[in-house]
Amino acid sequence: MLDSFLLYHREVVIQDDQRRFLEDFTFIAAGDLAAGSLDPPDRSFLEDSPSMGDHIAFYGIWVRRHLRKVHTQHRTQGMGRLPRLDEKLLQVILLHKLNSLLDPQDSALQSARSAVGTMIQRDLTLLLCEIRLEQWGRIFNLSRLRGMSARDWEIHIAGASAAAHTLMTLASRKGSRIYLPTAHEDVYQGIDLFWLEADTMYGISVKCVVGLKDPVRVWQVRTLPHNGNDDRVTADQRTIFQGVQRFASSEGRYCIPVLVYVAKPEGGPIRLNQNWNLQTWPDQILSSGTVQESTLNLAQ
Repeated sequence: MLDSFLLYHREVVIQDDQRRFLEDFTFIAAGDLAAGSLDPPDRSFLEDSPSMGDHIAFYGIWVRRHLRKVHTQHRTQGMGRLPRLDEKLLQVILLHKLNSLLDPQDSALQSARSAVGTMIQRDLTLLLCEIRLEQWGRIFNLSRLRGMSARDWEIHIAGASAAAHTLMTLASRKGSRIYLPTAHEDVYQGIDLFWLEADTMYGISVKCVVGLKDPVRVWQVRTLPHNGNDDRVTADQRTIFQGVQRFASSEGRYCIPVLVYVAKPEGGPIRLNQNWNLQTWPDQILSSGTVQESTLNLAQ
């Protein structure tokens, strides 16, 4: 019998020895795309579909159409086909520009904004996991490009770097398997990653938090927390618990909710040049056994 989870979820494997540099051409093209003007696509084709898959497919086609000129320019300069990773960065720039055109006050655009935001977050996260760490600062500083919303870019890159930090921590473990959620699970269930180890599956929500005292804080949430008044931790725990509960019910698969807070230093990026083997919070999650709710507060 086919395992539907494996059919619809992409596994992520990190190979640090195969990280690569983005071309200078790509950063020049990113500047041109950021400075240019874009018209939002005609959404009548979607007919107000609530499906995240429909929206992501639609905006993916829109992005590829806009990248044709860049591909042509790359080939005419004798450089052949634009590398996949470089294309991913340019796609993020286009989606970032598109995101600024989607009026947050227009309720009819809610699905569109969710889909575009998910596409940006996923591509940026994977990009940070694949490029050489020496170029990470260059990605962070794309907020300075003319035509970019610096505030929006800093929000996107902070969230993506927190997700990349968590992904690389888990992917570095022997016997660990990491899967990306579907767009529906990301948007409607709040799941950023699936982690499978020791025959147990975890649904993980990752948050970037400024001013957190510890580099990483992790909660395993086995019961639904009570509502708190202006308590962010409780609210985030409830969201991931309920999201994983819906996933487990629909898939008929046991899954444990985990909330991860990754600290962002004031005025600086999250460090991604860690010794991932020294991150011990996954071991404590695995060893927590039948503890109803555990709070793991460890940096290393």
